[in-house]
Amino acid sequence: MDKGQLRKEYKEKRKQLSIEESGRMSQLIAGHVMDFLKSHAEWKHVHLFLPIKKNREVDTFPVLDFLQTNQYRVYTSSIDAVSGEMVTVDISEEKEFVENAWGIPEASIQKGVSSDAIQLVLVPLLVVDKYGHRLGYGKGHYDKFFESLSQPVFKLGLSFFAPVDRIGEELHDVALDACVFPEGVLKF
Repeated sequence: MDKGQLRKEYKEKRKQLSIEESGRMSQLIAGHVMDFLKSHAEWKHVHLFLPIKKNREVDTFPVLDFLQTNQYRVYTSSIDAVSGEMVTVDISEEKEFVENAWGIPEASIQKGVSSDAIQLVLVPLLVVDKYGHRLGYGKGHYDKFFESLSQPVFKLGLSFFAPVDRIGEELHDVALDACVFPEGVLKF
């Protein structure tokens, strides 16, 4: 199956989830992420995505609350309107977010910071394969972001759905190190 068809299929599968079902699965995923973080106490700088509600993405706000409560440095990204690049923003103490034109929650005050300290990135996706290749929305923002980092980071995907056998990867695709599902964590 080609990427376009797979992307369409998994967008539709996500739409078919009830709000209650996606909420329950998000809570399970958040619990696994928190346990994973506890087992990696050396990671204190975490980058996460904030969910686009209309796309029924995994709700990362419980993870954000955990990170803030436990004194992690927490980062997210916003997309620069001119360059289209992801800009890292510190949200360690941010409590209020507003949705931008794409429905992405953003900090009310956007202050770009260096991404050099980031150790772990929680990555959005539609579906992942058994080798850690993810399928997102097709813009390549995260692949470009990973390539721009000055140091290696652990890339942890969050997915409602079990992995597929294979997604045709391209040269610019950056594989995940692990993925969290409602059932647990799969390392690649």
